[in-house]
Amino acid sequence: MKRKRLLAAILVIAVLVSALVVPAAEDTTIPGVGDLADYTATFSVEADEARAVDEEGNVYVTFHIYAQSSAGQPLRAFSFVLAPPDGLELATKVKNNNARWYYELPNLASLKKHEGEGMYTEFSYTPSSRYFGAGGTDAGVGITDKTKLLTIVGKVAAGGTYKLTLVTEGNDIVIAGNGATVDNTSHQFERVVTPSVVTVQSSNTISGTVTDDNGQPLAGATVTLQDASGQALGNSVTTGENGAFSFAGVPNGAAYSIVVTAQDGALNGRKSVTVAGQDVNAGSITAQAFQLGDVNKSGTVDILDVERLFEHVQGTKPLADADMYLADINGSGSVDILDVERLFEHVQGTKPLG
Repeated sequence: MKRKRLLAAILVIAVLVSALVVPAAEDTTIPGVGDLADYTATFSVEADEARAVDEEGNVYVTFHIYAQSSAGQPLRAFSFVLAPPDGLELATKVKNNNARWYYELPNLASLKKHEGEGMYTEFSYTPSSRYFGAGGTDAGVGITDKTKLLTIVGKVAAGGTYKLTLVTEGNDIVIAGNGATVDNTSHQFERVVTPSVVTVQSSNTISGTVTDDNGQPLAGATVTLQDASGQALGNSVTTGENGAFSFAGVPNGAAYSIVVTAQDGALNGRKSVTVAGQDVNAGSITAQAFQLGDVNKSGTVDILDVERLFEHVQGTKPLADADMYLADINGSGSVDILDVERLFEHVQGTKPLG
């Protein structure tokens, strides 16, 4: 009886675990034809680990498509059509027109024929149909080693798992053959297509460690996560004995700031992070003494500090007595309009503070 219960428990655990595992990308193999049937042409899709994100929380994943052949047999003519899933929108503009969302042919100069150089007369990508075609080589000429054909960025608006692959059946099937053009390939390689699977999270975790200026963990520090406008996201957290902190449930977005203040208020630190569908380890953030002029206690001295100091001098928004040491820019023992002018010179870069 105990044995049956144990087996049942193991089965339940196995089912739960299998439900949490994202299936790995599986290769698709298309049989070869004729004299090239014993040779293999491999087309692989690979995704960069690093990602970008825009102000609306859309995540941008960069994919690269490669080709190579076996046994040194050149790929004289080949074509494929990209097959993105629902929710993954591929770029339609070249890189020069869009620095974040683009496509490019990275090895075009060495692969497309021009003034006696290159291999292929035709080597192009059509974004409207997602068709890539190459052909027009001389006999015995073509790609053999692993070569990057295309770099393309996909945009994702929602969390999920996305597989980018090539069409492997029907009229748009991958072609790789021996003809001078794609439509004249009587003999074809065995074609292996390796897709790329990426997971984009919509809710992420930011974690890190706060240290003092001696590199020691700083316990009891207050850590706040701010958006691009400086608004706090949720409640602040307090570092433990090891200086660690963590924020859960952070949506995708750019220009988050992690702001640190020591327990006694004497030390502060700041670090900017971007969340692009992945958990972020912010690493170590060093909390240091506030700089002269940092009347906002933001961790940096900028034009906002000049404006804040001017408000104090005008009397519209006085600084706290405990912060006056940060406002005496001239070191005169008092804070007046001359301190505002001196801080402005520093921020402008015309006369940095010593």
